[in-house]
Amino acid sequence: IKISLSTQPRSMVFESVRCGDVDFGLVLSDKPPEGLKSHALKVARLCLFVSSTHALARRSRLNLTDLASVPFVVGPQKTEYTEMISRVLTHNGLSQYSVAARISNFEGVKEVVHAGLGIGLLPSFMIKREIRDGALRELKVNDFTGSATIMQLERVERLVAQELEQLAAPGPAADERTHA
Repeated sequence: IKISLSTQPRSMVFESVRCGDVDFGLVLSDKPPEGLKSHALKVARLCLFVSSTHALARRSRLNLTDLASVPFVVGPQKTEYTEMISRVLTHNGLSQYSVAARISNFEGVKEVVHAGLGIGLLPSFMIKREIRDGALRELKVNDFTGSATIMQLERVERLVAQELEQLAAPGPAADERTHA
């Protein structure tokens, strides 16, 4: 068995699985990609967060309207992850929001938010340590919900081929069969 681990944008993971370059892929998404078999492994809560020194960090509870004037730190335009964040924000009534910075990796998003430049939205497990250490503060926003699922992806064709191989596999030899 050979296992190789690489970190890639989701669109590249989707393509690698579709083309058969890899046997499976793992992604974090709010919806399964088209044309691939997906298996949910874990649902992750998405959290809005700011620097612990940000003015919003001092408020115990917020409304969605409180976020309208504060820019967000998101990923590059037209990436699947940024589109997911946009879908989550739109679902929660924030279809129009400004962008402070576009960062291509999660660690960079945390650093820019920590510098006080805006609001971030990442899975809770990704900011757990920084929240615990006091560098970042999760925003408690009334009526805000967001989640994404860690999914295992496989090609549909590969699964069908495996099932056909099992059906075509020869059974016990004729002389080994027993009759009742």
